Amino acid sequence: MVHGQLLSHSEKPADDYAFDGRVRRLAEDLALLSTNPDHLAGACAQLALLEQPAVVSPAQSRILIRIVDDSLDADYDRPARLLERHSEHQRVQTLAALAANPHTPHTAVGDVLDVLHPAELAWIAEKVEGPDWFLNAAASVPAPEDEDDSVLRLLSDDELAQHPDPAAVLQSWLDSPATGEILSRSEVYRAVVKSRHHTLEHLRQTRPTRPSPATNPTSPCRSCWTTADAAPAGGRPSPPP
Repeated sequence: MVHGQLLSHSEKPADDYAFDGRVRRLAEDLALLSTNPDHLAGACAQLALLEQPAVVSPAQSRILIRIVDDSLDADYDRPARLLERHSEHQRVQTLAALAANPHTPHTAVGDVLDVLHPAELAWIAEKVEGPDWFLNAAASVPAPEDEDDSVLRLLSDDELAQHPDPAAVLQSWLDSPATGEILSRSEVYRAVVKSRHHTLEHLRQTRPTRPSPATNPTSPCRSCWTTADAAPAGGRPSPPP
């Protein structure tokens, strides 16, 4: 802190998976202990640079649909709740802690609010009790023009069958920013592989770089990737010799 390390907006190294956590923990400590507006503003600036959360709504299983009551079912798909599934709410939770520190500049908090994911703004509205200026500032952030909540909603095969181009929907999942986060990527890939609407091209895109399915005989998708490798481009798998 003495050397202004927090205030230097260093880029996240590609292979530094603990970077976001370190930034959040330092910001949380400052929120609790600091009375220095510059340091608190620096913490806000660092939060704004963290990666956007990957918010995925999984397809409801038939078992889940049978066992939950109407109130839980309606609650299942709320963006604020989906944000918490993989602890993607931690950035906005840290921002709320900074906002609760009376020494944090309001303008610095407002700059972060402007770049939050829509689900993070929904989380503030549902989970944060104050201060009032923070709640009002979050509520005043303009909603996307298309009213998109930026949640990737995975569909069941029955729901996909009602779409004119199920394969295009699966491809949109694979192209989603949600595949940039490891837990969400695994969820998306699993949904694509399990779908009866997938193509060989879809399977090729879900093939992991490590561990290799060839060295993981217990992988449930090994046969899928093997089949995709054996198939000619755009065609069916070649018959065995």
